[in-house]
Order: sequence, then C-alpha cells, then structure tokens
Amino acid sequence: IRQLILLSNLYDCFKNDLLAVEQTMLRALSIAKSDDSRIDKRILQTIYNNLSTIYYREKEYAKAAYWAHQHIKREKDNDGYFALGLYYHFGTGVDKDNKKAIEYLRQAMELDKEDLGTKNLLAKCYSEEDNQAYKDEAKKLATIVLESNNANEQQKENAKGILDRLNK
Repeated sequence: IRQLILLSNLYDCFKNDLLAVEQTMLRALSIAKSDDSRIDKRILQTIYNNLSTIYYREKEYAKAAYWAHQHIKREKDNDGYFALGLYYHFGTGVDKDNKKAIEYLRQAMELDKEDLGTKNLLAKCYSEEDNQAYKDEAKKLATIVLESNNANEQQKENAKGILDRLNK
C-alpha cells in the first residue's frame, strides 16, 4: 500500500494519465479497506486526500467534493474539513453554501488551531454573513493572520482585504 500511495504522490509526473493515478488510488483504497484492522489511519487519510486533490486539480470538482466527503466520513482531519469548507464556500462541485462552509472550516480549526489558511478562509466566510458576531469573529481571525510571522504574502493580502471591507 505504501508504494501505491507513493505513486499517487507522484501525480505531477503522471498528470497526463489521470485514469492511471485514479485506478492506482482506488486499488490502494480497496486493499486498505480489505485489511482495515492493520492499516495505518494516515494511509487512508493520504488516499482520500490525494483523490480529492487530484480531481480538484483536474477541475473535476464534483468528484473532488465526493472524495473530500469520503475523507471526513472515514478520518476526521483538518485537510478534509478544509477542502469541504473551500468547496462549499465557492460552490465548487457542490451547491454554494456559506453556512456549510463555516461548519466545515470550524471543524478544521478545531483539529488544527494554528492553520492560517483555515483562519483566513473562515474569516472570509464570516465576513460575508449578515451577523455582527460573525463579522467580529472575522476581524479577529483576519487580524491574527495579518499579524502572524508565519503568514505568506497571499494570506496577509487576503486578511487585509477582509479587514478593509469590514471597516468600511
């Protein structure tokens, strides 16, 4: 199984053959499910996350969302919840639903309180709601991102934009 996962991580080398990568990941998933008692949960997380990521990159958003849902059904982790928050916020492969996006992003933050990408997207979602408590929370999160030494330029730019819109 580890060799199959390694192959899936080589997606960029095989991106012209999405079908081969997909079949490899589905085979790894089948093996993992048949031997579930001995399988490391991180392997399953990797399989589900890779399938979601591969389809997202290929702009097959409904499949990406499907695998992100499978990911969190099986393994509760920040990556799966973040992906679903992103998909629901932008309506990527699913109907756009900011409230669902907020639910998923809150769960992602519970699992990784330091993730600046999650904080940034959650601040954006909160800022778009007609609820003053959400807008206040958006300001707090955006300020944390803006003041963080670990935030990249894009994250800081997004946080500044959120604060600028909310302070008008």
